[in-house]
Amino acid sequence: MSVATDSPVAPETELYRRIPPTANQGLVYDDNRDCVRLSSAIFNTERMSVVIEDTLRSDGREPLDVLNGYPEDFLVAITAELAVKHGQTVERAPEDDEPAHAEVVGKMTKKKARAFCRAAKWIKAPADLCPENETGS
Repeated sequence: MSVATDSPVAPETELYRRIPPTANQGLVYDDNRDCVRLSSAIFNTERMSVVIEDTLRSDGREPLDVLNGYPEDFLVAITAELAVKHGQTVERAPEDDEPAHAEVVGKMTKKKARAFCRAAKWIKAPADLCPENETGS
């Protein structure tokens, strides 16, 4: 049973974003340290596709279920509160293949994207993640 599409999003609600494993799409490789880190570019869009926690859980699904069909991808979470704090809105936008789909909408600057990147929490991280990035820094 999904959450109604017009239901408000509580501030503590996690918003999950898939991270493709390919270079330049969400991960940056650090040659000097031989590890990868999250790129703020993954958040630098005015309509950012996410999967919303409350709908996911009401459907009896777990965060890692977001990766079904994308076994090579990684997953991070930010909160709705973070998005709103940075002038974004969270709009529920269910799709046929993903009823928990939502969009974070608003003008995204590099500064905001970096803030999202610093606050992101890894749900599924790459094995070669730079140690200081393990909690989303």
